[in-house]
Amino acid sequence: MKKIKKIIQISIILIITAVLVGCSNNTEEKNNTEHQGKTETIIITKNQQGTIYKEYDLGNIKKDTKKFKKDFIIKNETEKTIIINYAVTSCDCTIGVIEDEKGNKSDNFSKSSKPIADMEIQSNKSVTIHLNLDLTGEDKGTWIKILRVFDDYDEKLIEIEMSYNIAEK
Repeated sequence: MKKIKKIIQISIILIITAVLVGCSNNTEEKNNTEHQGKTETIIITKNQQGTIYKEYDLGNIKKDTKKFKKDFIIKNETEKTIIINYAVTSCDCTIGVIEDEKGNKSDNFSKSSKPIADMEIQSNKSVTIHLNLDLTGEDKGTWIKILRVFDDYDEKLIEIEMSYNIAEK
């Protein structure tokens, strides 16, 4: 019964993500390249309550770019082990994998994937989330991709919104 409840919760989250977010396109232009190609670190502290929300502007990306990679380090500064139960992206054009400090990797995940095998983040350790964005066929304008990470209590631990502008050159 507990597994069925978990599957239903995951399905609802995936459906809501697909309906509300998807691969949204907005024609607003941005020129910030501060986060493009840079690894970002997100720290979970012992005083952390609720979801950590982060926004990153990946800047301008040339229209003929087919792939874009972005890494996020998730550092656990709590006194307990955090278990990542699943991660989901806003569309199937964004594929991720979680890697621990020993090089162990989760299964690939995206919008329509199943929950990943539990990935532990020991106290004072970290994991890296590697994202690969497939930009094939994206038109000019600003695009938004979202990554959501959930713990073993089905609570949203982290939500990352990445925006970028597809530019002519």
